[in-house]
Amino acid sequence: MKLPIAGALALLMSVGTFAAGQKTMNAASAVGRWRLNVEKSDFGQMPAPKSGTLNITADSAASAKWNATIAYADGKKETYTYSGAEDGKPHPVMGDNPWKTIAYNRTGNMVSSDQVTLKDGSSLKQEFTIEGDTMTIKNTAAQGSGTEVWERVKGPSAK
Repeated sequence: MKLPIAGALALLMSVGTFAAGQKTMNAASAVGRWRLNVEKSDFGQMPAPKSGTLNITADSAASAKWNATIAYADGKKETYTYSGAEDGKPHPVMGDNPWKTIAYNRTGNMVSSDQVTLKDGSSLKQEFTIEGDTMTIKNTAAQGSGTEVWERVKGPSAK
């Protein structure tokens, strides 16, 4: 079973039975292109992906928008697309992935990922932090846990 990778702004990912989560952010915007640093990440007993990209195009209480692609060593890819308000209500996550919905809340500089519901009915716990150009996502599941490290892409390749 693969451990989910995208959150949301919050980003990406896949698994069995999870619980609610939250992410803390600095005042800095998460808008931009992010690349998964597989070497700095810890996927526990889950297979590590080969690569991951995340593009966040909106980061506000009224509108959070992102899309992500995770590639695995076996050639399979998962795609994620999210667009919704940070209003505490579940909004769909589209694409070829195990996620169904995610609900975000924003209070000042704090954004909570209250619930990631998977298509099999289970849920995911995630905690997100952004410090400078590094975003860390902690995933916790009954089957295991892991930590993803995402780095902001700068320069011409960020477009």
